[in-house]
Amino acid sequence: MREERGWRQEDMLTHGISLRHWQRIEAGKSITVTTLLRIADAFGVPPSDLILDLYRKRK
Repeated sequence: MREERGWRQEDMLTHGISLRHWQRIEAGKSITVTTLLRIADAFGVPPSDLILDLYRKRK
């Protein structure tokens, strides 16, 4: 979603997610529910959309 919108990893700072944290997220590291909610808010989607997307990619 980030790349589709033309956002850089550094742009996630405006949504409260540090560059290092975002790099770890994109590397597939575990996140908290709070971070999931923050990401959903940043992209303007329900958290369930993010979860379903991850689920589909792992199949």
